Amino acid sequence: PCIFGQGTYRYLVRPSTDKTLSCKYTINERSYSASLACKISAGKYAYYKVDGGSKRIIDAKIKYDLQIGDFYMKDGCIVSKNAVLSDVQKDACVGIVFQTDVSRIGDDIKKKISNPHGLVLAIKNTPGKEQLWGEPVVDLSGIVSPTVSPFTYSDNLSKMYNDITGYSKTEFCKQEITSGYQYNAFKNLEEHSKQYPVPTSFTTGWFIPSIGQWWDIFECLGGVGKLKEFHTSTLPSLELEQLYGDIAKDNVNAAIEKLGVRAEMIYGRSYWSSSEYKESEMEVVTGAAILYPGHSCYVDANSYMRFAGKAKNNVLCVRPILAF
Repeated sequence: PCIFGQGTYRYLVRPSTDKTLSCKYTINERSYSASLACKISAGKYAYYKVDGGSKRIIDAKIKYDLQIGDFYMKDGCIVSKNAVLSDVQKDACVGIVFQTDVSRIGDDIKKKISNPHGLVLAIKNTPGKEQLWGEPVVDLSGIVSPTVSPFTYSDNLSKMYNDITGYSKTEFCKQEITSGYQYNAFKNLEEHSKQYPVPTSFTTGWFIPSIGQWWDIFECLGGVGKLKEFHTSTLPSLELEQLYGDIAKDNVNAAIEKLGVRAEMIYGRSYWSSSEYKESEMEVVTGAAILYPGHSCYVDANSYMRFAGKAKNNVLCVRPILAF
């Protein structure tokens, strides 16, 4: 259980399934027990009162909606974004909820966990500062053997926005690592997972967000409504003026800074996504073949906000996410 208030505890249960919550407690040195039957819709809460071994539903109606900006704890509990966190809660927090719209949760995630609630942004980058994305001249889009690749090129804004399959892309690259390929950005997820372990039974674990999931971080948690204008755009990239980069950073950091020194702000840095932008290219110059690296998608909230492609042999930061 997660302490929610004086005498109040919160449990996270799988939605739309019949569950029995068993509990024991002590009043005036006498022990009691109770079993509470509950059925709760996805992303919602219901309140139950336990008193003298009997239960009474205070209000069967929905009392609380999962909100963008809520705090996600290492045991899977949720704490309201409006709560004043105790030191214990700050130490237990591993991320900030940035997406609660189930339609923006990829099918790859829904195959991993049934009835997902939302997506969570990690409170820190993966260790190692800036990192290479991976093999510069290995194109993952189009691979069909031995495993069908989940990659397709997100080479315009509409494709970027609709690319919400960071989990399957990350899992694919993990398999590539076991085959001897170098994918530094993905390899460092292992260390992050050790530092910030999360339940594996009802979360995906940490993965690198696709470019569409980065889009949601800036549009939803970052509060940049301007991005809605480009959901269907076929422009190859996007660069918004400094005003929007500042809005995104300020809003994301406003949520993160509540956690104090344990958290790492998003400053003027560029971040890799798990999405590919374009394939590698070969050019023959005076009889010699020159192979140019492929590009992966990245985001930037530095002086401007950018969604674009960058050669895989660049070094950028990585901020993982998870689904629950």
